[in-house]
Amino acid sequence: MAAAKGVSLNHISRESSDVTRLANFYKEIFGFEEIETPNFGEFKVIWLNLPSAFSLHLIERNPATKLPEGPWSATSAVADPSHLPRGHHICFSVDNFDSFDKGVETFQSSVPSRGVKQVFFFDPDGNGLEEQPRRPQAGRDEEAVKYGDVFNVSGELASKTVAPRDAAMMQSAETTVLGQTQKGGPAATMQSAATQNERAGVVGHVDASDAAEDRGVSVTETDVPGYRIVTESVAGQVVGQYVQPTPAMQAAVVSAITIGEALEATAKTAGDKPVDQSDAAAIQAAEVRATGSNVITPGGLAATAQSAASFNAAIERDENKIKLRDILTDATSKLPADKAATRRAGRRGSGERGLWHR
Repeated sequence: MAAAKGVSLNHISRESSDVTRLANFYKEIFGFEEIETPNFGEFKVIWLNLPSAFSLHLIERNPATKLPEGPWSATSAVADPSHLPRGHHICFSVDNFDSFDKGVETFQSSVPSRGVKQVFFFDPDGNGLEEQPRRPQAGRDEEAVKYGDVFNVSGELASKTVAPRDAAMMQSAETTVLGQTQKGGPAATMQSAATQNERAGVVGHVDASDAAEDRGVSVTETDVPGYRIVTESVAGQVVGQYVQPTPAMQAAVVSAITIGEALEATAKTAGDKPVDQSDAAAIQAAEVRATGSNVITPGGLAATAQSAASFNAAIERDENKIKLRDILTDATSKLPADKAATRRAGRRGSGERGLWHR
């Protein structure tokens, strides 16, 4: 007899007198997701899926079946889990082995001569379960696409794996602020990386990195004369930034005010605001427009603003942070060159933002 080739686990089936109760247990304890299930007519079936692992099919038990019962009926008391190491059971590997709370009686042991921790317990129908800490698999970490592989980020974020929920959060942020996701933008890049990671089995479909989940993602807009700067960030680090020209309004007229003077005016009207990355981007765009050069001047306004934003990112209390007034006061004298700013005739609409509105 020829051996099967390309074998992999498809699903595991469990029969139960209460499939709904059993489904809720596996969803709450192990994070299974209920998926579309065919209608089997005379008996109830619930299909569950554990992303990047396997499917579990729960089937309503036929009272007339001649199949052997489980360890006990669903209505009897749960037996001693210490008997499970030599009994039928399914084993799950988990990342949070030491903190995972099963909420039921357990029996703890370890694999002889290997020191691998084990915990045994039962589901509501008396099916034996085991839990072990997930063991690193050779090559899996190297396969993962991390933030540092696709974005110019540093520190802890650079080593974090891009996960599907990270991409979903960025897509939602782009749609909320910009009206749609940006072709080739950070959300698209994150989605591509997350899809690759999911296919490699590195992450599950509902996984999120702790960096994105704890510190969030953001999309902000900053207006400078004639331009809009869009900044996209993950966990406080910029992953995308681009400049868009603002639509010209009718009857535009050129004012005598210079860009340096406009920045000085901002120091007076928004001077108490702590400098962040979007402010630094706006100041950089203003300096580039004033000087006509894309080269950032060492010690200039843009470089100083960027240093201030980086400094503020590590400071918790706003009163200790560097403010816009510290950067933009006497901006005209700090610019190596200056030119007139363009003002538009007529009033601004109620939805139009000022220079540092977010």
